Amino acid sequence: TSSDSLKVSLGSASTVNLFNGQALSVATAEAAAVAVSSLDSAINQITSLRADVGALQSRFNFASANLESSIQNQDAARGVLLDTD
Repeated sequence: TSSDSLKVSLGSASTVNLFNGQALSVATAEAAAVAVSSLDSAINQITSLRADVGALQSRFNFASANLESSIQNQDAARGVLLDTD
């Protein structure tokens, strides 16, 4: 209906959020292990954000197709009404 709405909310993908404000280093083996763990976590967060965007795109496509179908049905009904006149 005309009162339907879609709410869009996405998380942040800034490096501060992805790496919790940490600076990554590979100077030592321990630092490199921490960096790998942080990068794995960041990749998982980005993958989740991409999935959210894909779901939103799907919802928008469905809403758009639904509106297009409604417009076509209204045009067809209007045409029948005008033909009746």
